[in-house]
Amino acid sequence: MNVVIPVRRAVWLAALCCLGVETTPLLGQAPAPAPAPSTNPEARAGMPPALQQELGELEEWTRLNQSDARRDAVLFWLFKGTAVALSAAAGVLAFAKRPIPKAAAGPVASVLVLLDGFFAPGMLRGIHQLAVSDLRDLQQRMVSDWRIGVLKSERPEPLAARILETAQVEKQRISAYLKKAESGIDKTPD
Repeated sequence: MNVVIPVRRAVWLAALCCLGVETTPLLGQAPAPAPAPSTNPEARAGMPPALQQELGELEEWTRLNQSDARRDAVLFWLFKGTAVALSAAAGVLAFAKRPIPKAAAGPVASVLVLLDGFFAPGMLRGIHQLAVSDLRDLQQRMVSDWRIGVLKSERPEPLAARILETAQVEKQRISAYLKKAESGIDKTPD
């Protein structure tokens, strides 16, 4: 009985994850990052077009990473879930003395396990979620820096240039770890 409850919970969490439902509160992890400040018109009030465009590009990059994280979650469970279901079906069919379906389910499950081990789909989900969180933080920081600069009566163009220069460093850092994870290379070429 003690084993059944965690297994049921894991199956439900996997199903919710595949459907794109946010499961971090259910797992006791940190909550999802704050919504994008770039979608709030009040946050962009008085900003130079270059800064608004940068926030829009960051929002698009965030959405792409969210989409990649969802796709990775589905791919992670696609082979695993199908292999588990087919393996269970093969066991039930063997118990029911149905040799032909059992003979098909077992090898297909084995092939799925081999493919899952060889391709390891969905392993970048955590990296994409980290990128989403870092990009949201960057957007929040840029908007906050803008508001602080306006309150300090700084001129808009130099303020926007300083914010964009600071953001460029963070964008390069995020891009570097995404590139490193997606390429599977731990070292950059000299």
